[in-house]
Amino acid sequence: MIYEEFKGNFKDDIKEALSDKGFDVTIKENRTEKLNESFDSISVTPEGSRIGVNLNMESAYKAYENGTPYEDVVTKAAESVASNLENVPDFDIESLTDYSIMKENIVTGERLKENPFIELHDILDGKMEK
Repeated sequence: MIYEEFKGNFKDDIKEALSDKGFDVTIKENRTEKLNESFDSISVTPEGSRIGVNLNMESAYKAYENGTPYEDVVTKAAESVASNLENVPDFDIESLTDYSIMKENIVTGERLKENPFIELHDILDGKMEK
């Protein structure tokens, strides 16, 4: 199976496997950019939620190319996603996007004046600077 075919099948099969586990999810294809790498991924988000899980499609395909049966790749990925979705921390995401609530947490010049500067070791030579 070529990569493009794998991606299409994988998205459908992950959605079906998660549905069998009781999850109604939306799957969106992305290009994920990390510090030293970028890769094709899918975001798996439960319906009605703004928090989901990313899966590295290239890693999944590489496992398949290296001999892992396709069904095992899907099963392992679905189990990983299900485990992560079941263990999402409980917090109010709406408050994080509400400025009237979050403005109290913004660090300003006035708040910095309340916290004195403490000199620490110089990172480069490990000596205390004064």
